[in-house]
Amino acid sequence: MKPEFTVKKQKAGDVELVIKGDLIVQYSLAFKESLAALVSSKGKVAISLQAIQSIDISAIQLLSAFKVLHKKTGVHFSIRWPENKSINELLDKTGIQQAMQH
Repeated sequence: MKPEFTVKKQKAGDVELVIKGDLIVQYSLAFKESLAALVSSKGKVAISLQAIQSIDISAIQLLSAFKVLHKKTGVHFSIRWPENKSINELLDKTGIQQAMQH
């Protein structure tokens, strides 16, 4: 399923990128562009993966690069993990969730 990227502006300049659908290499350019649109945010940045249907290593790499960038700028960055139990378990067992939190 083609992903949908929605940016929600919160209070005090905080933003949330809500993603629905498949976060796979076929759509990596659109994901990268959605992340790039958040780079100039001054407030907290959250990415919601709660409604994704699938994810692959290209999306993980983009999330990791985004995290590194925000760590350098000092902007708080968080991820809301998938509600899909299978995807959540995979991300947990591979250590990706833990790595993204540090």
